[in-house]
Amino acid sequence: MAMLVGPPAAPLLDRQLETYANDPKSVEKLENTLLALSYVGDASLLPKLMPLLSSTSPRIRVQAADTISRLAEPSYCEKLLPSWPPRT
Repeated sequence: MAMLVGPPAAPLLDRQLETYANDPKSVEKLENTLLALSYVGDASLLPKLMPLLSSTSPRIRVQAADTISRLAEPSYCEKLLPSWPPRT
C-alpha cells in the first residue's frame, strides 16, 4: 500500500480529508483516507488530523489516532496523552 500511496499522493489525500471530514455520511471514505495518509509520511498534515480525535465516530477517532502516531514524533504524541480519551 505504501508504494501505491507514498508522498506524491499527499495533495490528493489532503483534499479528500477536507471533503470527507465535513460529511457525516463519508465515515468509511474518511477512514480510508486517514489510513492512506498514515503511509504518506507528511507531518505537516497533523494540525488537520487533530480535530478528528474528537469525532463522534469511534472509527474515525481510532484511525486518526493511529495516523497521528505514524506521522508525528513520539514527543508530539506524548503531549496528547493527557487529553486522551476525549471526554463526552
